[in-house]
Amino acid sequence: MTTNATARASLFAALELKTNQVIGQLHRRHRSVEYRKFLDVIESQVPAGLEVHLIVDNYATHQTAIIRKWFAKRPRFQVHFTPRCLSRRTELRARWSQCRSIRCR
Repeated sequence: MTTNATARASLFAALELKTNQVIGQLHRRHRSVEYRKFLDVIESQVPAGLEVHLIVDNYATHQTAIIRKWFAKRPRFQVHFTPRCLSRRTELRARWSQCRSIRCR
């Protein structure tokens, strides 16, 4: 078996808080094309009546014209960008805490 030590994969993942179901995909690249495919999967797996809140970093892939158009056509998708000035880990913990507190109500 041959392995490539420099091979990388991009993980796109979503967590449905009510059931703890994970929707995930691995891609060789991290472009808007792959991100759009992942958004299509989320859209197909989350019931139409539910809002979808996405917490994403400020990576350019999440802000291209094709992605902005996709979100504009789907108002149930709410995008929350992590602030650039804060530690990603700290911000994600705070966001997950908010999501869990909403879930418990």
